[in-house]
Amino acid sequence: MIVGDKSIFAIESHIEESFESSNLRALGFFIIHIDGYEFGVREKDATMLQNSYEEVLDRLKNKGNHLSPGLNAKGGVDIAIAYQNIWYGDGDLEQFHGISPKDFDEMFLSPRINWAPDGDAAFDDGGNILQLDEDDEIVRIIAFKNEDNIADTISSIREIRITSEVFYGILKLWSDSFFLEWKNSKYKR
Repeated sequence: MIVGDKSIFAIESHIEESFESSNLRALGFFIIHIDGYEFGVREKDATMLQNSYEEVLDRLKNKGNHLSPGLNAKGGVDIAIAYQNIWYGDGDLEQFHGISPKDFDEMFLSPRINWAPDGDAAFDDGGNILQLDEDDEIVRIIAFKNEDNIADTISSIREIRITSEVFYGILKLWSDSFFLEWKNSKYKR
C-alpha cells in the first residue's frame, strides 16, 4: 500500500504476515519516500510493523508540536550532519557555532523531531527522518542515510517542505488504511 506521492512524500507498507496481538500487529516493511528517495528496508519480512504504526499515530497526536525554532534557520545539510555527529559520530557541532551537544539534544528530544529510526528494524538501512513543524502551515522533512563515508551521507540528504494539511493527511490516511488492512487480514498466529 502506498499513500502519497513518492516523488514528494509518501508512506508505503506491506503486510506479509499479520498477528492477532496488537503488540506485534504484522510482519512486513515500512518505507518512507522523500523527494523520490526511499528510506527503510524493502524486504517482505523486514520488521514488525507495530512500532512504525504507533509512531505515525504519535505524530498525528502531536500535530504542530514538533517545533524547534533554533533549527528553522539552519540548512538541512547542516542539521543532518550535526545530527549524525551527535548520535553516531564524534559529537562535533562546529557548524552550529557554540551550541553544546546537550542543547542540541534538547532541540531534538523535547519536541520529538526524530521520526526514524523508530526502534525497530524498519530503518536498518541507516535511514534517519527528522520532522519539524515550522509553523501551523508548513512541515519540513530532512532525511538522510547514516553512512560510513560523510560524502555518501551528504549525497543521501533529502529535504522537503510541504503543507501541514498534506503531511498530516497522508499520515492519517496511511494509519487508517493500515489498521483496516491489518484488521481485515487473516491472522497467522
